[in-house]
Amino acid sequence: MWTKWFEETSQMLTYLASEFQNILSGCILLEAARDIMWTQLYNIDHTMFPYGPNGCSISNLAEKLLLPEVPVASMSLECKHCPLYLPVASERTTYIVHTSSPVPNTTTEWWENLLRHVSQ
Repeated sequence: MWTKWFEETSQMLTYLASEFQNILSGCILLEAARDIMWTQLYNIDHTMFPYGPNGCSISNLAEKLLLPEVPVASMSLECKHCPLYLPVASERTTYIVHTSSPVPNTTTEWWENLLRHVSQ
């Protein structure tokens, strides 16, 4: 289930799903998968994802992993009083995720609630 969702979301999550499969099949250790993924990220942006003791921004990491290959939304500005219409090009127009009330305590709980809601 997760592999399919990862592969449909982004290229980086496809790499991650592949490494998870390698771990589960006993081909590599978790640390090796981490190093492979970090090399992928470093090759994309060595400033944002450096080697060594310097860390990276978790929000940058999440954005890079979740950024879809194909835009999932578009945006435009349109005047209600004149014919002005401006399409807005942005690679950051992606998913908007809302949480329910009360806010789930864990990511797992959030996903379970989302999957339960989507399947209904």
